[in-house]
Amino acid sequence: MNILITSGGTEEPIDGVRYITNFSTGKTGSVLADRLSELGAEVTLLHGHRAVLPQKKLPMESFRGFNDLDLKLKEQLGTGKFNAVIHLAAVSDFSVQYIQTADGSKLPAGDRGKISSEGDIDLHLKRNHKILDRLKEYALSDNKLIVTGFKLTDTDSKDVMEEAVKKLLISGKVDFAVHNNLREITSKSHPAKIYNAAGDIIGQTATKREMADKLFSLIEGELQ
Repeated sequence: MNILITSGGTEEPIDGVRYITNFSTGKTGSVLADRLSELGAEVTLLHGHRAVLPQKKLPMESFRGFNDLDLKLKEQLGTGKFNAVIHLAAVSDFSVQYIQTADGSKLPAGDRGKISSEGDIDLHLKRNHKILDRLKEYALSDNKLIVTGFKLTDTDSKDVMEEAVKKLLISGKVDFAVHNNLREITSKSHPAKIYNAAGDIIGQTATKREMADKLFSLIEGELQ
């Protein structure tokens, strides 16, 4: 069983020293990578530049921005060696298209140097495509790829949670979906619900390690 995992967050450059990112640490991905490896899977990790890394020595490659991660996923999945991908990287929905300064000048995003801190600037953002929806396309056509996607919410509303998971599943591009709600996560527990493509809850776990065990059994079952 060969599994590709993505973890951590993307960094979308503004200038040579500033970027837009998120608070993803990559801790969940590191635990999954370690545990799945213990269970016998061959694990490869694509991780954010600042992400927490697993303790085990595994094939790993870092990414920075959206385009970097997208390209590395195409390259890895295009080899045809992976049976499954667990995509939990926190990917930015937007990248900076250009920066407009107070005098009306337009500067390219990610250009070397530092934009002056005097005066206002406007960031013009462009929407990125959903990498999760393209993972099966990136794999070789004769290789069945089992895709697990993650959805994080931050709400007390069960309706909002259910709608978020529904939106993830409706595309038909994932085989399993893992839902976490930020308000339920603590330093000692990481509760999750795991759904199949039909939207049925097929697992509930309390920790990252339990999540890894459940995902391993589900992927193993799909491959038999």
